Amino acid sequence: ERLDQLKLDLKAEKPSRKVDMKELTDLNQQIETIRTLAGNQRAESLLSSLSDVQNRLIEVNLPELLPQIARLADEPVAFRKVADLYTATDSRVKDGLAKLNQDFAMVQIKGDGHCCFRSMGYGLAAQLVTPDAAKNRETLKHFERSLEAMVEKVKAKGGSVSDLQADVDALKGRLRLLERGIVKINDLVGSDEFVALLRRLICTHIEKLADNDLKAAIAGMSTRPQEANLSEDEKVAAYLKRMKEMRGAEWGDAPEIRTFADIFNVKVGVLHAEEIGRGRAPLTDDKVYGPKNAQHQLLLLYRPGHYDAALRR
Repeated sequence: ERLDQLKLDLKAEKPSRKVDMKELTDLNQQIETIRTLAGNQRAESLLSSLSDVQNRLIEVNLPELLPQIARLADEPVAFRKVADLYTATDSRVKDGLAKLNQDFAMVQIKGDGHCCFRSMGYGLAAQLVTPDAAKNRETLKHFERSLEAMVEKVKAKGGSVSDLQADVDALKGRLRLLERGIVKINDLVGSDEFVALLRRLICTHIEKLADNDLKAAIAGMSTRPQEANLSEDEKVAAYLKRMKEMRGAEWGDAPEIRTFADIFNVKVGVLHAEEIGRGRAPLTDDKVYGPKNAQHQLLLLYRPGHYDAALRR
């Protein structure tokens, strides 16, 4: 009954009226709550109405709302502070973090099995909340074009794109809300739904568009006894099935980082703390994924068993 009443209220809404940030934030919270009612047709119909009204309200009010938007308020954690957490038995990791401290800062990502995806998502999102609003809009357009290009590539191969297009539209919507300041970066990156979108997009790209070398590498990673007699394609399919799941949290790693970079047409540099502690230079060619001519770059920090987001100072 509440859903029906809210839908009726929205039909009477005049989208040209003035709104404030609190109203838009409250509306976004309603949308996120309704998203949890997956499979409920009434909820999905309401969600469409809410999103439409919200987007129209934002467009009308954006010039007046921009001064109210707080951008990237979180203070990155210095590498040195993290290095202090390591004991002498982790000396190479500690040394690597200490070396990185001068030029980089980190954003700690929770270790819940999704750290690779959340770290990549943070790096992506951080480029939409800089002090330069015009640059943020251009970056958003770049990400949106890259996502639509993926859809077109899958379509050109004769594959079905209905589910993919739905995921692309959902992600584009969230990135727009972030760029406009309607949601905060930590709320976006901390959302399991955001992580699930990234997982599905990456898995779809690997399934539909990955080259044979990447698929062979994924198949070669299989160590499960029950997969010993499977073909390469079957091993890849089993891997992707696990990778899409939020429960069990299959960890992301090099294949997912490489694919993420291809999807968004960005460079993803991985700062490998232990190797840097051994004397290796940061961001060597084999630690930077993505097109060489990509104009956007994001950084990850890898310490044994965990990824964090990283930023240049």
